[in-house]
Amino acid sequence: MSRPLRIVMLVTGTFDYAVPLSNALARQGLEVVLGVPANKFGSLGRWVSPAVELVSFPDWPRFRSLRNPFFMRKLARWVLEQRPDVLHLQHIDLWLPLILPRVRSIPVVTTLHDVEHHPGDWQSRKTLPLVRRYQVRRSDLIIVHGESLRRWAIDKYALDPQRVHVRPHGVHELYRQAYDGGFRLPDHEGPTVLFFGRIMPYKGLPLLLEANRLLRAWIPNVRLVIAGSGEDVEALIARYDAEGKNYLVHNRYIPIEHVGAYFEAADVVALPYIEASQSGVAAVAYAFGKPVVATAVGGLPELVLDGRTGRIVPPRDVRALARALAEVLTDPAARQRMQAAIAEQVAGPLNWDRIAQSTIALYERLCRRHLPALYAYSS
Repeated sequence: MSRPLRIVMLVTGTFDYAVPLSNALARQGLEVVLGVPANKFGSLGRWVSPAVELVSFPDWPRFRSLRNPFFMRKLARWVLEQRPDVLHLQHIDLWLPLILPRVRSIPVVTTLHDVEHHPGDWQSRKTLPLVRRYQVRRSDLIIVHGESLRRWAIDKYALDPQRVHVRPHGVHELYRQAYDGGFRLPDHEGPTVLFFGRIMPYKGLPLLLEANRLLRAWIPNVRLVIAGSGEDVEALIARYDAEGKNYLVHNRYIPIEHVGAYFEAADVVALPYIEASQSGVAAVAYAFGKPVVATAVGGLPELVLDGRTGRIVPPRDVRALARALAEVLTDPAARQRMQAAIAEQVAGPLNWDRIAQSTIALYERLCRRHLPALYAYSS
């Protein structure tokens, strides 16, 4: 194809992933149209490259609105008018799959950030399993963020293995770009462990609270910072660690401009998850060069390289979690080696330009397969 590929990317969530990917695709010479709901996207447009055509829909209905089916008909017409070579869906929600029957002639790629909803995650449960299955099986290609997730997706949705491809989860550079240093955490005389992000049962915070009790016996001045919205953190601390020493709790939504302050203050980031696909939190940690201690669930062992960029411990093993945190915190030389290995990952497989190049290879393969009918669009 002599002209640049034209990609329409529709995103209703995971904006911190979609923006740098769109920017990187545009740097590689593609025409990228990024379509987003204005009520969710907010002020993130300043981080979108001028080379990306950003279309923010002010009339995109909220999730519970009965106007959604009518808007999806309009959105499908808009997609057809863009005459894309590929439609890339970066999210699965209840309504977006309604456009798919109307854009049958366009090759569709879906990035499956989570193979299925997380236990206790009420937000992802809003998307019915039948809808998720329909979008996955209707898509021509599926992208996941790890080999274990690829096997899981193939088995769960009975997919042809040739349709499911692994592309790494790039580093969340958006948070470093947004952090201006104007907001800082209080100074602390001692090391800091960070637990960051939505606080939901599958994140395993109670396990970290129990591990923190053990950790204090070895490192009395350790501080545990917990930042994010969700479950009542103070109630969890009272239940699992009533002594509650050296905690800093910000149990609320953290603005993008403030996220960097938490990671700058951290010596290590803890992911005590009991279930996971991948982790955007680890991607933020790497953007700030911070090692990660995570459990061996989902694709985390492929993202956190044990002994290199952090430590991997068995899930639900409180003592192993505490021991791994202590080893990282008490060994400055090991932390330096981990930071160097993280920098190598950021410059290598987790670099957005490399991810974009390998994603373009998927687009091109898909277009070659659909070339005879590429512009035979119907309204």
